[in-house]
Amino acid sequence: MGILAIRQGGLGLRGRSEGRSFGAKKIDWVRRRGGRIATARDFDERELRFPLDNFGKSDDVRHSDECYFRGVFPEGLHVSLDFKPKPEKILELLLYLAYARPNADKYQAVKFFYLADKEHLTRYGRPITQERYFALPYGPVASTAMDLLERDPRTMRELKVDSLPFRVEDKATNNGRITYIREPFRAVEMSLFSKSDIRVFDEIIKRYGQFTFDELFRLTHDHYAYKRAWFSRKGARAAPMRYEDMVEEADRRTAILQDFGPVAPHMR
Repeated sequence: MGILAIRQGGLGLRGRSEGRSFGAKKIDWVRRRGGRIATARDFDERELRFPLDNFGKSDDVRHSDECYFRGVFPEGLHVSLDFKPKPEKILELLLYLAYARPNADKYQAVKFFYLADKEHLTRYGRPITQERYFALPYGPVASTAMDLLERDPRTMRELKVDSLPFRVEDKATNNGRITYIREPFRAVEMSLFSKSDIRVFDEIIKRYGQFTFDELFRLTHDHYAYKRAWFSRKGARAAPMRYEDMVEEADRRTAILQDFGPVAPHMR
């Protein structure tokens, strides 16, 4: 098994395997025997070593301005799925929810987002919204979606909107104020979504759309991603949840981390 070391510095990425250097330009493709492609990207000034089996003289190495690497992560190397939220898509999915599940409340909405992102990630290697999720006492919360439903001024300014594209209604209950998503004001910008985005979200609404607060509470509190975040919060009111923890099958989690971990922060 050969070892390919990649380091990002002022001169870009350098590659070396078994004493052979590939120069200072960023390596784009390293094609191994059998047609499999090993890729990597953006290593934050640190050196990573990827064991590459069958790495030999016949391998085709090309250079370009981009580097996208998949490899076998050595033990002890932590790679996470650090997706960046897509605020415009989150807003449009809330609008889509107004059509797909009329009168959902904000607690249901953020759970539907979580369940859909979790399912889409497991199937396709990426979430729908790339939301940031937090474990709170009542379960996983999609933070941007919650901020929008509560009309958080900063979030609204960042999206450059003065109002939401659907009516919201706040009702006082014994457990505090609850916000409901009422009728939509305009059509959804469907160009922001892939077919799989909508298919998975529709499946989640069909499966869980009539679940009560208590049912969604029990369902999501039993998930490993929630429990791992909640029980590691060290007394804090909330704790960030990790996307990699949402993929419950170990082999599938490893495959997604290898394929998407290095590029997750750059996905749009």
